[in-house]
Amino acid sequence: MIITASDCWDLAKKQHSIYFDKNVKARLNLHKRALTKAVHNFLVANHDLIRDGQEADFRTIQANLEKIIILLAPATQSKIKKKLQRIYDYSIFQKKNVKGWGAYELCRNLLVETCPYCNLAFAHTVFVKNVPKTRPTLDHFFDKANFPVFAISLGNLVPSCYSCNSSLKGTKDFFANPHLNPLTSTEKIVISLDVNILKARFNHILFDSAAIKLDFDAKDLRAINSEKTFCLEQRYQKVVEDARLIAKGIASFTSTPLPNTQDFERLNWLRRGVSINNYRNKIMGKMIMDLTQTYLVP
Repeated sequence: MIITASDCWDLAKKQHSIYFDKNVKARLNLHKRALTKAVHNFLVANHDLIRDGQEADFRTIQANLEKIIILLAPATQSKIKKKLQRIYDYSIFQKKNVKGWGAYELCRNLLVETCPYCNLAFAHTVFVKNVPKTRPTLDHFFDKANFPVFAISLGNLVPSCYSCNSSLKGTKDFFANPHLNPLTSTEKIVISLDVNILKARFNHILFDSAAIKLDFDAKDLRAINSEKTFCLEQRYQKVVEDARLIAKGIASFTSTPLPNTQDFERLNWLRRGVSINNYRNKIMGKMIMDLTQTYLVP
């Protein structure tokens, strides 16, 4: 994970709650007998937390649900899993031609415009004459096949690019192997270049052969797993030329004691219009902010 997206669904929460309550409660009632009394009662009691919870809540719910299901016969367990997939049905929710609330309307309210796992691809949603055309993929942080209860929970849906979601994450189990969660984790990875900061400030040629360096706590298992799963260092090496040019420009920028309009305009141009207020919505925005904090001479 490169950027945090903890507020990405703020505009969608109210409408999604209405959708979740209407559909899930009806399906819970419809499949009440097949679920068994214990499982049904547990899901009803935890309905609000399944709808509104976050990763830590889901881990607790899953652990407690498994304690109930494990006591049942294998055939009943298999039957319940299929019923859960129907009750918390993502296949209907994600359809492009669904009327009313669905994945496309959800993403239409998205507040983050780049993939939070990599910040290297946009997460745009496009409607043409009110007809849905494209949207970001929705990664289930806890995969819907093994954790169907959270298939349409906002706290489990990460708006992401195809490369991160399908090509790189695929079926990896984030429940057993903790990763940075864009919906709950703070930004832990800093992007820089492998040059001596002080020397590079006085000798900008050093930037010309620099490579990308990702800095994070070597003991942070979530950060380690995220960097590895999403091939972050290798992917950022692909944009190293951009990083070198931006870093060199920022390092050479010298503001006057009392900066004027032109000074700020030049700095804005060097940073490609990226600022602390919009970097999550700009491709490589986090990298540009990190380079600014590292190489801008006070």
